[in-house]
Amino acid sequence: MRRTISLLSILPLLAVAACGGTGSSANGDPTPGTTFTVVATTPPDGVTGVAINAAIKVTFSKSADPTTINATTVLVDGVTGAVSYDDSSRTATFTPAAPLAKVTTYHATVTTGAKDATSAALAASYSWAFTTGPVVATRESHALVLKSDGTLWSWGRNDEGQLGDGTKTQRDAPVPATALAGVTLASLATGANHSLALASDGRVLGWGRNWSAELGRGTHAAQELVPAEVSGLTNVKAIAAGRFFSLALKRDGTVWAWGQGGALGDGTEESRYSPVQAQGLSSITMIDAGADHAIALMADGTVWTCLRPPRSCRSGAASSSPAAGRLRPRSSACSRTATWPTSRRQS
Repeated sequence: MRRTISLLSILPLLAVAACGGTGSSANGDPTPGTTFTVVATTPPDGVTGVAINAAIKVTFSKSADPTTINATTVLVDGVTGAVSYDDSSRTATFTPAAPLAKVTTYHATVTTGAKDATSAALAASYSWAFTTGPVVATRESHALVLKSDGTLWSWGRNDEGQLGDGTKTQRDAPVPATALAGVTLASLATGANHSLALASDGRVLGWGRNWSAELGRGTHAAQELVPAEVSGLTNVKAIAAGRFFSLALKRDGTVWAWGQGGALGDGTEESRYSPVQAQGLSSITMIDAGADHAIALMADGTVWTCLRPPRSCRSGAASSSPAAGRLRPRSSACSRTATWPTSRRQS
């Protein structure tokens, strides 16, 4: 059976990469210095369960000549994509043109065609491998699974039509969500009684409970038995669902939310029938959601949370607020987070 890899379960690993953790491969572990080398990769070598919409990153020991960092020097076997370079972090990013295949091992390479700012070539070509994860989503009482043939199957409670089979009949064994036949899906998410699917073309579809507008159709209704698109939402690369709200991460790094208010990050506690942009969030790389809170990972390694309340997204680790009796976040850079293993972190 396949499983969706949760942001909450892999934050320590992502934090290592964001803070400059050293990757490894058959080339050994290169050390920063005067030689132009690779010092870290995301995902690291040998990692499994990588998201199929993940970007592949490589960090160098010194500034690179940006004209040499391109699709001919940063490669992923069998994958087409765009390559960008950020000199402030000395990091090249390979963004696949389409979601990666599920449960597949990929080999990435940086060739000696990559050069530093003085035109010195990479000391040696650097290769590493990683494996993508399967796609499964479940929360309280129903489950979804995307099979290798691209078909969506579901089972469990179905009183709100959350299984997507066009009925409200409970299913004790998996049944196909026939309404989504022909749609190429990349990711899944489940709320308490609603379901979301991300199509490979960046559209988001939803079905099931809609009392709190968690389907994002611009309406408020009891339930919707047939999957339909979230209104006005395109270019999405990741989705997540809370109990009665939903989230989407667009390819431009912005986060959009709809459904029950309070954890949407829009500065209000109002429910939203259509997607609204979360305030103060940019350059986001991953999202996830709990029952009543949302969480996002920024490209600089900081973690942001949206709770019910506070009303907007804030950075860092949570600390107790005695007056409110609930968790409230405070700023905390990744290098100062004691819960991340010291042995796997670099300053």
